[in-house]
Amino acid sequence: MLFLTTLSSAICVTVRNEVVTNIIVSNTMSVLALLSGIMFPIASLGEVVDRISNFSPMKWVLEAVFELIYDGYAANYFSIIVGLVVLSAILVAIVHIKYKPEDYV
Repeated sequence: MLFLTTLSSAICVTVRNEVVTNIIVSNTMSVLALLSGIMFPIASLGEVVDRISNFSPMKWVLEAVFELIYDGYAANYFSIIVGLVVLSAILVAIVHIKYKPEDYV
């Protein structure tokens, strides 16, 4: 959730147009949710889509949570959380650098 929020914020300060930002963010979140396997098993779409889905952070979290719940295996969970926190920190830095309050008055 933190990663997706900071991603949306970084897109917002980069694009600087509310309508375009809303379109980009809603489409990005929909694609990430679709590729994560939340809506239906992604493997049913074929090997190519399954490989593409490996780039979705939502899929990483979903798989790690399933491993934690069903197998009691938490190593992937903690490494994914740390990775997403690091990516979020990078995005927060981008927002901090690019945000100018006078652009949003």
